[in-house]
Amino acid sequence: MKHLILFFLSFLMLCPTFGQAQVFTIDKAGDGIWLNEYLSVLELDSEEIELSDAASGRYNDQFLPYQVFIKKYLPASAGGKALLDPDKVYWWRLSLQNGLGKPIEDWVLHLGRSNETEVFVLNKDGTLLSTHHVGWLIPAGKKDHPMGNRHDERISFSLGQDSMVTLFGKMTNVNKKEPYLALRLTQEDFYENWKFIEKTRLDWAFIGLLIAFILINFLLYASTHDRAFFWHALFQTCLFAYLLEFFNVLPELPLLRDNRIALQVLVYAMLCLMDVAYMQFIRRYMRMRATKPVWDRYFSRFEVARVLFALGIIAYYLATLNMKLSDDLTALFIVGQYSTMAVLLSLLFGKKDKKSLFLIAGTALFVAGVVLNAISVMQGTGIQFSYTQFGVVGEVILFTLGLGYRMKVLQKEELESQRLKDLDDFKTRFYTNITHEFRTPLTVIMGNSEIGKLEIEKTDFKTFEPKISQFLISNFDSIARNAAQLLRLVNRLLDLSKLQSGKMGLNLRQGDVAAFLRYVVEAYQSLAKGKDIHLHFLSEMEHFHMDFDAEKLQDVLGNLLSNAVKFSPPGSEVWVKCKAISSEGVNEAQLLITVKDNGPGIAEEALAHIFDRFFQADRPEGQGLLGSGVGLSLAKELVELMGGNITAESRPGTGAVFNILLPVSRSAPAMEPNDPVQISPIETVNIEPLQPAEHAQENSEKPLCLVVDDHADVVNYLKMLLENDYAISIAYDGQRGIEKALEMLPDVIISDVMMPEKDGLELCDFLKNDERTSHIPIILLTAKASVEDRLEGLRRGADAYLQKPFNQAELFICLQKSVVLRSRLLSHFSKIPKELGATEQEPALAMEDAFLQKARLAVEKKLADDGFDVHHLCRDLGMSRAQLHRKLTALTGKSTSHFIRSIRLQKAAGLLATTSLTVAEIAYEVGFRDPNYFSRTYSEEFGKAPSGSRKGD
Repeated sequence: MKHLILFFLSFLMLCPTFGQAQVFTIDKAGDGIWLNEYLSVLELDSEEIELSDAASGRYNDQFLPYQVFIKKYLPASAGGKALLDPDKVYWWRLSLQNGLGKPIEDWVLHLGRSNETEVFVLNKDGTLLSTHHVGWLIPAGKKDHPMGNRHDERISFSLGQDSMVTLFGKMTNVNKKEPYLALRLTQEDFYENWKFIEKTRLDWAFIGLLIAFILINFLLYASTHDRAFFWHALFQTCLFAYLLEFFNVLPELPLLRDNRIALQVLVYAMLCLMDVAYMQFIRRYMRMRATKPVWDRYFSRFEVARVLFALGIIAYYLATLNMKLSDDLTALFIVGQYSTMAVLLSLLFGKKDKKSLFLIAGTALFVAGVVLNAISVMQGTGIQFSYTQFGVVGEVILFTLGLGYRMKVLQKEELESQRLKDLDDFKTRFYTNITHEFRTPLTVIMGNSEIGKLEIEKTDFKTFEPKISQFLISNFDSIARNAAQLLRLVNRLLDLSKLQSGKMGLNLRQGDVAAFLRYVVEAYQSLAKGKDIHLHFLSEMEHFHMDFDAEKLQDVLGNLLSNAVKFSPPGSEVWVKCKAISSEGVNEAQLLITVKDNGPGIAEEALAHIFDRFFQADRPEGQGLLGSGVGLSLAKELVELMGGNITAESRPGTGAVFNILLPVSRSAPAMEPNDPVQISPIETVNIEPLQPAEHAQENSEKPLCLVVDDHADVVNYLKMLLENDYAISIAYDGQRGIEKALEMLPDVIISDVMMPEKDGLELCDFLKNDERTSHIPIILLTAKASVEDRLEGLRRGADAYLQKPFNQAELFICLQKSVVLRSRLLSHFSKIPKELGATEQEPALAMEDAFLQKARLAVEKKLADDGFDVHHLCRDLGMSRAQLHRKLTALTGKSTSHFIRSIRLQKAAGLLATTSLTVAEIAYEVGFRDPNYFSRTYSEEFGKAPSGSRKGD
């Protein structure tokens, strides 16, 4: 009943307005006469009726008064406007009476928002007076007021004195943006009077400020070529263009004013470009590519994702014209994107870096403005310019300060870079001058050695002293060979200097490059065979003529082959391949030369730098010095000088592949048969001399010296120095040196530091921590003589650390110290401690003491066992008979059997002094089968008979 009463009362209140239009009388002038409450609204599912149907009265009972109509919809937040259903078609009706007593001319009737609205003005008798078109999709040329129609559609309105008209409006919507009705009558157009200028002057001042900053950034980019300024200017330009759309300037451009769909596509593309420019600015500003390459790749992927998203949004909008969903998705994506960037920047640049703090703070303010605008868009109120000003002003100020600070930092870096460049130029000049100075003494050394060798060969001296003659000739060969190697290194430095100064040119000749490459590879066969490496040459063509510089191509290929042979293990293979490849449809456009080895490979982090000058990769496990860092750099620069390119591919443990691409041309003069371009294998390849015997004579009475070095000339030199005083054993790499040291237990070891398989530091570290070899003195030889290198060698346990070239007297002093050390060991350990841990040892002797205590304990455990002998002690200690013998002899001066006997006799002496057992009982107790033999050995050991050792005697 209650509901019926309320319905009846509502019906009585509203029934006078049903079926007929309310008439609003304009009886006063004003700038804001609101007319919504005088409207009648008809909602349809489609365009079912025409104007004649709406004006005929046929649908009068379906036109609802506005106040009744809006109760069907939730109030909107857009200034109290009711947002209508974008999928419906709406007709509205309004009757106006002129009560001013004078004609109304060129007033403005504001309507609200829609895609398309047709307004029909009918006379009192139903005659159509005029038709007006407004809406987002209506071309500007069809509108009464083309400016300012972004959120405020309006038409011109005129009405004669005492006249009455009825207006019918038809609203349609296709882009899913909710339309709304906001009818308001004003005397003049706000967008065409001074009030609009006064209200927006601060906004236009902001736009002018933004233009100024855009111009400044572009000018700074033009003067500095710093792309951070360019991308920041581009970002601000896109933002400026978007603001022009906000102020209805962009929609009125000639190509856009009649095509709103194209305008919206442009807006989406402009937002995408703005975001991409912003991310590019961040990358350039922080120089991510150089300082944070991984993060730089992430940001580049963000850019790709942003472009793909924009393309998807544009495609969806063109297919559906659903502007609301397109705008909402774009707003959500931008908020997520900028928020993610702000978080990443905070994580990535959390350190006290001033320029990054400017970036983070400016990004945070801009993100805040974007977020607020996105929320406003999703709520239906559209972009709020105050939010935009807040974010943009904060970003512009902070980024401008940051760019200024960054310019200051870059100026300092540029000054430092210039200083380093000057220093590099100085070093280049220094290398050039010093290498020129090297050539003079090298010339004298090489010349005199050659003359001396020839003179010895011509004299009769060799007829009666062939050994001396052979010795002199061998040494002259070694001098000449090493002087030639040093000269090649000097020439490399000179070539680098010429390349850097641009003074090196090409001597191109046309010839058979396949035959030439085959000849170069053949020259390295002896070097490869010396290391038991199979060197192969494979060419897809028997002959191939082209222009090439033979000398430079030889240097490049020779360097790669030397490295391949040097670092490949024995028994492996090295391949050199060449073939012609086409490019862009041109046959034989490039020559590809490939050098492949089975070496240790190159780590990924070092692969990008192997062509850098003086770069040395970290030594892989089991490898020696990788080189001087000059060869590959020179090879790269020579290849580039020839117009080609060189690349490397490698993974640790799989070898390395070097690819050389050279352009093919045939315009140079033909190569003459006697052209001085033929290679000299002797100068290119360091042919090692006959290696000395690796084993010393076992029965030699001389101390045994183990020499470990991978350079045969150095080994020969050391052998020549030491062979009068030492029996020499040789190992050519660190691993073999460790094996021979464990096998032979030499009296002293002389080892190089940089060697293949195991280096000298690893050898020293292993042997000094193995109880079988810990007592052996080790002398390290190396060209690395910095304080850090010496300390590292001594820290690993080396007894001496000599720099190459070493002084002979210094080497002999170190060897004499090893004799002193052995004397100390003999003196210290000749009297075997009676109890474990009975003495406190200095650190250098602690390990040897522990070994002897271990050996003593092994004997004491089987003291009463008369069958316990040398064989059993070796088995208990895990050592061979020879190893144990040399170890105990070095430490105690006693053989193994004497060591066991001494422990038995010491135990017997203790029993004699503390017990009443008979001599025979004590002899059996300590492992002697014959009491008479026990008495004899006891007297030899202590200088008195067992009976004389009784307590009280």
